[in-house]
Amino acid sequence: TPFSFDVLETTLVFVFEKIHDQFEDANRVSERILAKLTAEPRDENFEQLLTLKKRLSRIEMKATELEELLVEILKDDEELQDFYFTKKEQDTEEIESILENTLEQIEEIADRAHHLSANIDDTQEILTLKLDQMRNVIIRFDLMVTALTAVLALLAVVVGLFGMNIKNTFEQSHSVFVLVTVGLVVIAIFF
Repeated sequence: TPFSFDVLETTLVFVFEKIHDQFEDANRVSERILAKLTAEPRDENFEQLLTLKKRLSRIEMKATELEELLVEILKDDEELQDFYFTKKEQDTEEIESILENTLEQIEEIADRAHHLSANIDDTQEILTLKLDQMRNVIIRFDLMVTALTAVLALLAVVVGLFGMNIKNTFEQSHSVFVLVTVGLVVIAIFF
């Protein structure tokens, strides 16, 4: 093969391996972060997930840009001919083979990055739903405690009114005591 093809192939392999290594590193980090998130959904884990998603997006963007560039070159016969520095040749199969091989590998990385990103989004949605459910349980409990506090406060007001050191006729009547006590119990049970 011509020297220019060797240089091109080496360059494409270098670029592919760089993107591939970045993706594999992001993949390992994602497995670790997702395992931590499912065990303990904490803010710091979500921040790490956001950083990972940005990193994965950059990798996917690089792979997509390279993929588009290779497709554009493969479509244009004149550009393929420009890779022959020494003489113009009609057969561009060698250069097409090199570019198509790299294109397939880049498409695979872009596809894997897209699937990993979708998996992260799905996991994040599930965790958000779980956190929403936990928040709803806490809000429901808080509402019940607040309602109980309001009922007890109402009862305390009535008891406080009857417990004041002001003389009135209600304090002397046993039937008023029974009526107020039964009324307070009914109100408490109703609420």
